Amino acid sequence: MQEPRRTPPSLSLGSCAPVKLAPSVDRSRLNRYFFAMSTEQLTTEAMALPLSERVSLAQALWQSIDAGLADSEERDAVREAIRRDEELSSGAVVGRTHEEVMQAARRAIGCA
Repeated sequence: MQEPRRTPPSLSLGSCAPVKLAPSVDRSRLNRYFFAMSTEQLTTEAMALPLSERVSLAQALWQSIDAGLADSEERDAVREAIRRDEELSSGAVVGRTHEEVMQAARRAIGCA
């Protein structure tokens, strides 16, 4: 006896026509990406990425913050923070310790 032909499951994308899925598609895994994730779930998924992918994601998110800021002073401040972070990350500049900063601040106001 021949097995009845099974119709592949479909996925509805709102007003779009259903998309036919191959039988080999893992529906439970696919569903994770088609339904809204909580921030906690998204963070957990992101933390499971390899380091290089987490860095890329962090950079993309950080740059999107700059694009979303309405105030030009805020955008300039974020742009400056990104520039300084790139300098530190590349080794072009060397940062100072908290103690070094505090000593310089005390000297600047005459408390050293």
